[in-house]
Amino acid sequence: MARELTEKEKKRTELFKETTAKMQDKGYSVKPITIGVVEANVMAVIVMLPLVAVVAAVYYLAGGSFYFPDYWEFMLVFLLGVVSMPVHEFIHGITWGLFAENHMKDIEYGFIVQMLTPYCTCLAPLKKNQYIIGSMMPTLVLGVLIAVVGILTNSFWVILLSVFNIWGGGGDFNIIIRLLRYNTKGKDVIFIDHPTEVGLVAFEKEKTS
Repeated sequence: MARELTEKEKKRTELFKETTAKMQDKGYSVKPITIGVVEANVMAVIVMLPLVAVVAAVYYLAGGSFYFPDYWEFMLVFLLGVVSMPVHEFIHGITWGLFAENHMKDIEYGFIVQMLTPYCTCLAPLKKNQYIIGSMMPTLVLGVLIAVVGILTNSFWVILLSVFNIWGGGGDFNIIIRLLRYNTKGKDVIFIDHPTEVGLVAFEKEKTS
C-alpha cells in the first residue's frame, strides 16, 4: 500500500515532473537509480558488514574488549543513536549544499511520519562525484570518525555507537555502489534526487561533437 505523501513531497513531485518534461524536450532520457525501503534496510546490513568487521578487528587488536553493555550504556548508545539520525541528514544537506547552485536554498529537510524517519533531499542537479561525496559524508563523520575515537579511548559503547551509524549509512552506500557502476562515458549526465523514493534519477544524452 502506497503511503500518503506530505505536502513537501507533493510539491517536489510536481517540480520533478516539470524538470523531467524540460529535460526530455532537450533530448535527455530518464534513468531512475532507486531502491525500495525494505531492500535498503536489508542491503544496509550486507553492504556495511565489511566496514563493521574492520572496525571490530582494529578495536580488538588495539586492546579493546567486547562485553554486553549494562543498562545505562545501552540507553546512552540508544539515545545518541536516535539523535544521530537527524544529524546524519543535516550532514548530507551541508555537504550537498556546498555543491548546489543555490547552496542551502536547494536543500530541503523533512520527516516521514509513517516510517519515523528524517530525510534530506537536494533539489538542484549534482555531478556524480558531488552526489557521492554528499552521500558518504555522514557515515565518515558519524561512523568512521566516532570509531576512531572509540578505538583510541578503548570505549566499547563508543564503538557500538559508531557501528549503529555505519549501518545507518548502508542505504547511502547501496546507492553509491549503483552510482559508481553507472556508466557516464560519452554522455552528458546530471543527477537529481528522487522527490519521494530512496535514491536519485539520472538524466542523460549522448554528447554531440
